[in-house]
Amino acid sequence: MSKLVVLFYFFIILKSGGSWGNCQIIKGSQNRDILTFVLEQAENCPKNIIEFKAKLKLDGLSFKSYMVANRGYHNPRWGSFSIFETVSGRSNILGRAVLDEDLYFGHFTRKDKKNTIVLDQQNLDGKLLIEVMAFDYKKKVYNFYELIAHGSGPKWFYRGDSFDIYEDNKNLKLTQLRASKLRCSACHVSGGPILKELDAPHADWWSKKKKLPMGNANISIDLEQYLSQLKDVKYFAKAVKRGIARINIEKAVLKQKLKPLFCTTEINLKSDISDDLKKLSIPADIFVNPFLHEGVALSMNRKLYQDALAFHGSRFPETSLSDSMYAFHAPVKGYSNIRAIKKLVRDNIIDKEFMLDILTYDFKRPLFSKKRCQLLNFIGHGFDWKNKFIDKLVRTGRYQDLVLNLKLNNSEIYKNRISEYLQEIQLNFNSASGVIKAVGQLNILRQSVYIDEISQNPRGQILEPGFRIIFPEVIMPLVDYTSR
Repeated sequence: MSKLVVLFYFFIILKSGGSWGNCQIIKGSQNRDILTFVLEQAENCPKNIIEFKAKLKLDGLSFKSYMVANRGYHNPRWGSFSIFETVSGRSNILGRAVLDEDLYFGHFTRKDKKNTIVLDQQNLDGKLLIEVMAFDYKKKVYNFYELIAHGSGPKWFYRGDSFDIYEDNKNLKLTQLRASKLRCSACHVSGGPILKELDAPHADWWSKKKKLPMGNANISIDLEQYLSQLKDVKYFAKAVKRGIARINIEKAVLKQKLKPLFCTTEINLKSDISDDLKKLSIPADIFVNPFLHEGVALSMNRKLYQDALAFHGSRFPETSLSDSMYAFHAPVKGYSNIRAIKKLVRDNIIDKEFMLDILTYDFKRPLFSKKRCQLLNFIGHGFDWKNKFIDKLVRTGRYQDLVLNLKLNNSEIYKNRISEYLQEIQLNFNSASGVIKAVGQLNILRQSVYIDEISQNPRGQILEPGFRIIFPEVIMPLVDYTSR
């Protein structure tokens, strides 16, 4: 290929991108977010996290930084941590206040050959240096960016926005999942920010009560500055929830609106919330949908739990430990899904009774119920969609109990049924054999995330296997006791 042709193609690539002042962004720059505004004014393009933050600071913004151990709280062996940051203050360029939920960005650490943990900003071709979510003041959704290492120097890429993520995931749980345009679609299914450990005790995150161990490694000067200024993750959780609340993509098709009720598309993680050395306090959300109980927790003898871990051969990878930082660490239905269900009721798309009818169907599988999710296929459209839904169920001849429930007011019956079920679980927790079964079921629940459709995106998975280590592994065969 001649040099003239090469120059022509390079010109086309530049034209298909956009200009941020002296920054070149690949694939468009018509966005109106704080990142775009700041970099449009930059005299030179930031090529790493230090330069990037310097531009934001020059605009009058300050930072809140948070840190998570990628390989587990007690596993600093590789020096692998992720740092997530928000900004706030009055922007000189915008002439207005910038909120924490206007900009989220993340970057990473590594251990170098001198046993020093450093900010991982090496310009190795293809390496992700910075990932950014910026709220677009015009589109009212988030834009997703990446700074990627490149032989000629790191380059900024605009990957798409919340609307693109919606398009990527609109057939999730409905038809065969297709290849995504955005890598971000694999984790940010709802199009907004996420934090898997959204509720206390925020396993693997730095907090005021439990600072992350760094092992016997040295700490670089740049990272030391971060460690001296880290904020408690509970504030990040609040900022993430505010960001999630901003996403309101109108879905024309009723099935899309109802999907969070019937299926799970995003998850969070919960675990033992007790400091008691003898007893665990386990959120009931792990066992039934949170709409079906009144915020209760179940108790379990800690010694019986530890014996059950030994029985199952539980080992946390890359350590000699048998468990995660917090006991009974489990996936639950995502906060964004729960919030979407509340909105369905608030907007009078469904009433509370219909919500309970659906959630109580196969209620022993609150996270991933194929039986409940498949009901979404019977949803049509039109003013009389609910009666048509029932008619379709009747014609199959397979859903007599559900059809009956949909025609009656069963809220008190449901309440008693769930209460009896939780009491049964609590009773089983009082014996060694019952705890062994519970831990076995917990292991199945964890594995269900990896095999569910939400983890089949070809560009990534919500639990980030290979990068994050979240759960212990077991050597005992997995037996599903809920099917018995």
